[in-house]
Amino acid sequence: MAGLGGKELWRVVLDGRSVVSRTRMYAGLGERFRHVQQAPDSALLLLTDETNGRILRVAR
Repeated sequence: MAGLGGKELWRVVLDGRSVVSRTRMYAGLGERFRHVQQAPDSALLLLTDETNGRILRVAR
């Protein structure tokens, strides 16, 4: 989950409608994340919202 108010990405685990856990990720990059999408190969594509915005690919 991206939140434009901060400069981090959140991994949120749900059980139905309840949040079971959440983990702050990539805060050290110092960039705002605009959008997150899962690629067909299960990698995450992260779009940053900066002057020189980037598309980052995160894979295991």
